[in-house]
Amino acid sequence: MTQENNVPLAEFYDMIDRFDWSYMMSDDHRVWEQGSAQESKLLSIAKQSPEHQALWDGFKKHWWSGPYMGTERAPKPERPS
Repeated sequence: MTQENNVPLAEFYDMIDRFDWSYMMSDDHRVWEQGSAQESKLLSIAKQSPEHQALWDGFKKHWWSGPYMGTERAPKPERPS
């Protein structure tokens, strides 16, 4: 597994893309625990560089926007090469 302080940007994108952004809404506490731990790990990796942080922020804006949030849907960030 990749060290948290040395995650390539494209790999970080894939990790965020697979992240369960709605884990906190689950009735299953195990899902919440796993999601919370994964989010903490991703937030730690996001601190690696401004580009990592921008990816995290872009995904967060994308997933927490749209008609169900009463806003226009923000675009999903493009995957870095």
